[in-house]
Formats: sequence, structure tokens, C-alpha cells
Amino acid sequence: MDFGHRELKNLANYINDLDSNKIIAQDFELPVFANNKYPHEFVKGLGIKYSDWEVLLYEELCKNGLKPIPQFSEDQYKLDLALFDKNNPDRKLNIEIDGEAYHKDARGELIIKDRIRNLKMIENGWDVKRFWVHEIRDNLDECLKEIINWNSNTTY
Repeated sequence: MDFGHRELKNLANYINDLDSNKIIAQDFELPVFANNKYPHEFVKGLGIKYSDWEVLLYEELCKNGLKPIPQFSEDQYKLDLALFDKNNPDRKLNIEIDGEAYHKDARGELIIKDRIRNLKMIENGWDVKRFWVHEIRDNLDECLKEIINWNSNTTY
């Protein structure tokens, strides 16, 4: 329990609470970054590849007063960007930026692996918002608006 590893603590709590069907709320600190620039060194230290589109969206969200966490670890996944509601810690948004070459199938739809991931994230209590790269490139303001609306509870 005191090892300092979030996933191991979750597992220990789960095992301890199997009989009571009670899961203890987790308290962990989110990383804080000093400015509105993408934390390249932090993410590179995780050994994760990321795109220029993730960097652009991160920095634009920061300019709009939001503080997303890049490559946040949830379950078996690394989220492109994670956004937490500062007024409701149970409310969280998984933001994914998808390139068509890796995330579209032959019919032009989101690949099955990503659909399953969405369902798993929702099951874990996350809201999920996916943007295609061309949406970020061609209509960044509308993408920002959707995330800002989620953050202010107006349309999600």
C-alpha cells in the first residue's frame, strides 16, 4: 500500500475490498508543469511517442486556462491528453488525437481496437473525446470549444 505505485495501490485496495464490495477512492498527485509549453522532457522520459498535433492541442488548451496531462497512465493505456475537472475529481476526459493511417479501417471508420479502448475508458469512469488530425489541423477552434464546453459542463 505504501510502495508509491498507483496501479499497485489500486490492486491492493481491490484485493483488500473484495469481500466488502467497497473500493477506496484513490488519492494521487497529478504532475504540474511550470508553463503552457508541452513538457517534452517529461513525456520523453516515459518513453512514449507523441505527435506535433498533441503538442499543438496541449498548448492551445493551456492558453485557454486548462491544464491537461500528457500521456496519463490509465489501466493499460497512455492517454494522449487527460483533463480532470478541478471541481469534481470523479469527472475526467480522455482526449485522443488520431491519425487516419493508424486509426481508420478500410471502411473509413475508427478501428475496433480503439472502439474497445473507448468502451473500457468509459467503464473506468472517463468521458472520451477523439479528434482526427484533420479536425485539429482544419478546425482547431471548434475542437477547443468542444473541450472547453466539456470543462464548463455545457454540452457533454
